[in-house]
Amino acid sequence: MEIELQVPMPPAPSLLPGGPSSRKRHADAGDAGQPRVPPPSLEVDVEEGAYRDISRAKSLTVIATLAGISFLNTMGSGILISALPRIADDIGLTEGFLLWPATVYALAAGCLLLIFGAVADVLGAKLVWMTGSILYMIFTVAVGLSQTGVQIILFRTFVGASISMCLPTAVSLITNTFPRGTWRNVAFASNGIGQPLGFSVGLILGGVFTDTIGWRWSFYIMAIINLVISISAIWVLPNIQSVNEKSKKRRLIEDIDWVGAFVMSAALGTLFFQRVLKLSALQSSTRFLPHVLMGAVVNIITGYLISRVQLRTLVVVSALITLSASPIMATIKIHESYWHAAFWGLLLSPVNPDVLFTASNLVISNAYPPDVQSLAGGVFNEICQFGNSVGLAVTAAIASSVTAHSDLSDPVDRLLQGYHAAFWTIFTATVLVVPVSFFGLAKSGLVGKKDI
Repeated sequence: MEIELQVPMPPAPSLLPGGPSSRKRHADAGDAGQPRVPPPSLEVDVEEGAYRDISRAKSLTVIATLAGISFLNTMGSGILISALPRIADDIGLTEGFLLWPATVYALAAGCLLLIFGAVADVLGAKLVWMTGSILYMIFTVAVGLSQTGVQIILFRTFVGASISMCLPTAVSLITNTFPRGTWRNVAFASNGIGQPLGFSVGLILGGVFTDTIGWRWSFYIMAIINLVISISAIWVLPNIQSVNEKSKKRRLIEDIDWVGAFVMSAALGTLFFQRVLKLSALQSSTRFLPHVLMGAVVNIITGYLISRVQLRTLVVVSALITLSASPIMATIKIHESYWHAAFWGLLLSPVNPDVLFTASNLVISNAYPPDVQSLAGGVFNEICQFGNSVGLAVTAAIASSVTAHSDLSDPVDRLLQGYHAAFWTIFTATVLVVPVSFFGLAKSGLVGKKDI
């Protein structure tokens, strides 16, 4: 059964939290020995419209479905990273185009996030999300079937365009399903957890299949997972209908800044393990597990602390922790023990990004009205995707340039020198995060608290 939500919908006074009927319902629940906390999505928030009464099981299913696409978003990246050298050999991907399958994905997603976010606010978040999920599945299969470098780059571009329909709409779906408070915090934290978990599964599957039955099966398995998620979404995701006097056609033409949107839209570690240390795809993948596990733990902790600790404190402390990761990787030696250097670099690097992901989504959900939630989510995700593609391009260019102009005789030493330069570049960028967060979030206070 689908959940129908009308946004915004004037709440009845008796249904407001703390109102007469609300107090009576809470009292009745207490007399029956049940918890006094209302079920998720029961309360009505004046600023955010109506929340229908849905069961705890369905609430968890909604969270799992939306987190599933977040999981698949990074699963593909994990597969690509661990299998990239073998993929390049199989389909004839030259050295100059080695990072293009990863770069075009982030770039395509970033270019279209604003557009699809705005369209979702007009046509409905569920429709756009479902369309993106189905297309993502189709083009993922196409990636697995690719026979040339041009094909895999083209299909990865289409996969990136497809995910741009899902990422911004997830913000709207969560915000319009769960009122402010614990359940919304859990939903956004779970959405964040999906990213490191997906990346870890992708790394492992990519490593295992690359060394056994072939890397293509990693993408086929990914498409099967996507099919299950898409089928589940048909029944569990809410239909969000915004109330507006204009027709949908007029809103698409008049309310969306198409020109502005189009103008705005106008994997070093793995290569180190495989090309410098000469490890297999699976061995390289397992060395990334600390990075993935820490990311999952950080999202869980952030979901708990976000309503209890000042936002600036969380972001600045996490930035200082992450700051120490780049120098470790930038000074690593070829034969140095994994546990003495690389382990700590991989363990500490995801702390700040994962804190920012959950916190930023909660800030967005609280700051913008329901009828532009998808667009707001699109802006945030577009910045993230552009950061990924630009950061990858810049660090790859620096590493390649330093390697090419190195005076060292050993090719492995030259390659390592290039990677060291790339990690120092990352360190410089991370340093800037600390003062920007400290001064920029000075008045941020607490986020994720339940409205009273």
